[in-house]
Amino acid sequence: MLQAELPLGGDAPNARSSDPISSHIANAALRNNKTLADWIVLGVIRLSDRGSEAPRQPVDDNQLWEFIELHTNKRQQRNNIARSRGLLERDGFFVRVPGDRVWVIPSPELLAQFKESQ
Repeated sequence: MLQAELPLGGDAPNARSSDPISSHIANAALRNNKTLADWIVLGVIRLSDRGSEAPRQPVDDNQLWEFIELHTNKRQQRNNIARSRGLLERDGFFVRVPGDRVWVIPSPELLAQFKESQ
């Protein structure tokens, strides 16, 4: 597959157009890694929780990386976590907190869905 043949719509793998095809394939595989996505969602929900009365604490990719490594007892690549978090953010799971750094909190829809499942 030539890079020109890659999908350009909302399902594009999110790699730079100058990257080799292997990069596009790797990024597409991230979308299918539901286990990593589940850990990221759980990490943002748990790390942002400061109690029922307090507002949610923003979470960054480093905190997610440490959380996932701690709970899976497995080395993780921070860039894969950041890329997957970005895809989940784009899909409405998280809300970005304004500022110079990338901080996210769970979206209200995600929290409602999470509370229903418990």
